Amino acid sequence: MLTKEEFEALPEKAQAGFALDEESGEYIPVKDAKLKQTLNELDSKFKTLEQEHRKQGETLAEFEKRKQEELKAAREKALKEAESASDIKKIKEYYAQREEDIRKQEREQARLEVEKEFAERSAKQKASSLADKIGMQIGVDKDAAEAISDLIRARIKVDPDTQEEQFFDAQGSALSVDEAGFIKVISKEGRFSRLIKADIVTSGGGKAKGSNGSSAPVKNPFSEEHFNLSEQGRLWREDPDLARTLKSQAEG
Repeated sequence: MLTKEEFEALPEKAQAGFALDEESGEYIPVKDAKLKQTLNELDSKFKTLEQEHRKQGETLAEFEKRKQEELKAAREKALKEAESASDIKKIKEYYAQREEDIRKQEREQARLEVEKEFAERSAKQKASSLADKIGMQIGVDKDAAEAISDLIRARIKVDPDTQEEQFFDAQGSALSVDEAGFIKVISKEGRFSRLIKADIVTSGGGKAKGSNGSSAPVKNPFSEEHFNLSEQGRLWREDPDLARTLKSQAEG
């Protein structure tokens, strides 16, 4: 049986295969309606026969048992005929497909929610690891590194969708800088003055995201005054253009 809403949701062609059941107010297949009419007629005959058999002395229990079997056989026959009708099969296929679509949508929604939760967890873990990395990189010792990491952890975020790193100032405003630029920003804040190494080099740092510009390090490792082979090697690996510029400046 179909409710009024389900009936109205059917294609017009499919609606022709249903009729309104006045007793229940629901829509049933036309063949079922005919079946119901047949059953009502049988029920009427049942009552007539009941009276006749009572007159003949047949017990009511025996009569009811026999008539129930007759009604069951008639119902099964009518239902079997209805099952073979093409319109009933199409309606069943329509609802089976609709149920499958709903299940697919539920599965897809569950998958998306799991992926979103995983991406958010991964982004938070990456941001936290980046804070620890920066702390270890610029802290004067282990305790200072841990203190720096704790202070900047809330100022580093990673976008769950793009995995892009985002840095913020002490007031929570977004900064258009990369990791090196962020280090340069915090190195100027008083709270970090005694925690950060004095010889921090922010090569290429401070540039806005998407910019190709760079700023020179605090000390030139190619000069006689601040000669440093390790720092030279790092510059050649990370920023060859800047290394060439500093080397040229040192050579006069």
